[in-house]
Amino acid sequence: MKKMQYVLASLLAASVFTTAAEAANFNNEVKTQQGVVAGAYDDKHQVVQWLGVPYAQQPTGADRWREAQQAKKHKGILDCTKAAPANIQYNGKKVLGQEGVLTLDIVRPDTQEKNLPVLVYIHGGNNQASNSHLMEGNKLAQEGNMVYVSIQYRLGLFGFNNLPALADGNKKEQSGNFGFLDQAAALDWVRENIKEFGGDAKNITVSGFSAGGRDVMAMLISPVFKNKFDKAISFSGGLTVADAAKSQKTIAQKLAPMVVEDGKQNNLINAENWLLSDNGKDKKAVRQYLQAMPAERLAPVMAGAVIRMSAFPHLYGDGEVLPVEGFATKHYYSVPLLMLASADEFSSFAARDPFFKDRLGLINNDYKTTSEFKFANKYGSALYGFFNGQQS
Repeated sequence: MKKMQYVLASLLAASVFTTAAEAANFNNEVKTQQGVVAGAYDDKHQVVQWLGVPYAQQPTGADRWREAQQAKKHKGILDCTKAAPANIQYNGKKVLGQEGVLTLDIVRPDTQEKNLPVLVYIHGGNNQASNSHLMEGNKLAQEGNMVYVSIQYRLGLFGFNNLPALADGNKKEQSGNFGFLDQAAALDWVRENIKEFGGDAKNITVSGFSAGGRDVMAMLISPVFKNKFDKAISFSGGLTVADAAKSQKTIAQKLAPMVVEDGKQNNLINAENWLLSDNGKDKKAVRQYLQAMPAERLAPVMAGAVIRMSAFPHLYGDGEVLPVEGFATKHYYSVPLLMLASADEFSSFAARDPFFKDRLGLINNDYKTTSEFKFANKYGSALYGFFNGQQS
């Protein structure tokens, strides 16, 4: 993570560094198109930060699978000095966060300088987990002399669900790529408001790590994202789009046991078929059933996927938001692009693998275990870097 911060800072660093002694306070109260937001000063890093700024309305319940709508205007001053909760997710042990948190964090140097380059960061977590605080931008913004923005978007089934029963809205909603569309809405907000925070709306770099890097790559082939940013950085992203029809079947299989448990159908096969209903009363019934389901019960449904697209399919090639042919498309948004991969990225995956997870204490203490782990990390990281970098 430190290496990643260093690379980002180096890429965006200005030629003149503003010392603390030279700093002039930037007003922590900023007027956005929705109203005034108040941030806080970070004296340690000499920056101003605004946390949990809403960029769209919070979609829950009946609006759970709808395209994000523009954030409501507010009167008075909105306190943005504390981090927003994470979007609802399952960490393998318990459900965390709350549903539909569409907010972003903004950090900038505590100076009067304007037209600073803007870096928008998409967090990783297989589009199932984590939050906008995964990589705090305070030090990065100060050292890189830029405006740093990190966003929160819907995760798991709340962000990616393309069951036919949900497809009664516009074409973008029918894609099922709700979390991806959240990212588009966030970039729109940044383009429209970042000038007020001293950022250059014509110099926006979108970046992401792991699943966030994969989302950045997907943005390049999505017509929805054209003209929403000017440059791109993808850390360990890769080129992966899910087959829409196969994804529907996978989601139906995961939800089917709950349908049987709730007495909606009497066996798993009937439950899967019911969930895949595309017309009539059944389609309406499926939609109402899923909309009414407690968020805490839905959150763990696709858990355990780690980085496997097959276990949690998302970024569906629907033909509207993403091309059916995926990255084989000949139409893409051409911007300056940098692709990177971490040197020892596979170490975390190896540590969670059944082959090592019960022997982690032996690493660096037992020659055989240490040798095996180093081998797995070396070649796993090399292959991972090839897939996400050179092959892409």
